[in-house]
This record gives sequence, structure tokens and C-alpha cells, in this order.
Amino acid sequence: MNRAWSPLGADRFYALVVERYFECAVFYRNVPEFVVQFGYAADAEESVVWQSVIEDDPVVHSNSKGSLTFASSGDDSRSTHLFFNVEENSFLDSQGFSPFGMIVEGYNTLNSLYNPTPGDSGGISQIDYESGGNEWVLANYPDVSMIQSIVLTDDIPVADLGRDTTDTNGPSQAVTWTLLSIAAVAAGVGLYVGTTKCRQSPYHSMDGSETLSFQSEDNSVTVEL
Repeated sequence: MNRAWSPLGADRFYALVVERYFECAVFYRNVPEFVVQFGYAADAEESVVWQSVIEDDPVVHSNSKGSLTFASSGDDSRSTHLFFNVEENSFLDSQGFSPFGMIVEGYNTLNSLYNPTPGDSGGISQIDYESGGNEWVLANYPDVSMIQSIVLTDDIPVADLGRDTTDTNGPSQAVTWTLLSIAAVAAGVGLYVGTTKCRQSPYHSMDGSETLSFQSEDNSVTVEL
């Protein structure tokens, strides 16, 4: 992650990672030579908690191959849905999609993710996924690819990313992803099997309050939920 590229987007993603929102989230949309997308929580109730939106950031870094960007449905509508650009998608820049991260290792993994709806660029029904969570997804798409965990690691200098750094300065936050195919561990029989490391307890992050406080890269930030 590089916060200078998209500060509000990077902070929202940081908060989601800290709250373990993406554990057991699946890639519900896979459009070959375009994007792979994710963003619903395994627990439908948790997805509802994070429906608040953030304002748009100016587009500083292009939607280049391997970049990570928030999806949106219009102005100031970013919430939890993100996509990896599988190819050069610079035409998205003029549409206001502002990347905040870049893959530094394992890009080829994107091309091996399961496509749940081949021939249909819309992906899994978002209405059904949002209301039914992973219980519904696994009953209908047992082979879907899943995020097992996302872990924040040490800060790394931007220059070490091996990418064009002319448009930014300062450190980046490295993030390590662990992916798995549900078919390999659950055979479609359910989400919370013993061989996975995904969260198994209900969502209890807000502690009765309506705000979430966390430490961003450069200052304390409070996100209204």
C-alpha cells in the first residue's frame, strides 16, 4: 500500500485489514484480462456494518497491471469492494478509480484464481452474496477461491517496490495475502472447517460504539461506521 497515492482509500483498506474483515472473503468476480474483484465479508452481518462510504481520492497512480483499487458505483461511493487490475487498465483513470496499492510478488496467482461465472463478466450475484454470506456462496460455488488471511507486515521504502515512484514519496505498508481454494479444504460442505484459519467467531469489533479508531501510517484516524 502507498498512502500517498490514495489516502482515504489506503486508510479504509488498513482499517478493514486490522479488523480482519477479509478473512474468508471470496473472489466473486473474475473477468479475464481485466480484473478480479472481492469485498463482501464471510458473515453477511459484517458486510452490513461496513456499508458506510468514503469520499473519492484524486487519481495519482494509474490503474496499471497489478494495482489494487476500490470499486465504486458513482461519486464518493467506495466502501469495501476492491479489484486487482489483471492487465493495464489506464482507461479507468479518467473514470475516477484511484489505486492505492501494487502487487510486488505473486502476480501470477491472480491468473490462477477460480472464475465462478465464466462467460458472465458480472460475477456471482452480489444481492445473494450480500444477504447470504459465505454459507450461500459455498452452497452454490464450492470451488470458489478465498482469501484465507491478510497480514500487515513491515513498512518498506517505495523505491523497493520495483515500480515507477516518480509520483510519490515516503514509505509504503506491505501486506501479505494467503489464498486458498475452498474445494481443496472444504469440498463445498461448509466454511468453518478445521483445516482453515479463517475467523470462526461472530463479528464483535465495535465494542458497542459507532466508531472504529486505528493507527494509520502517519497519524491517528477515526472511521465513522
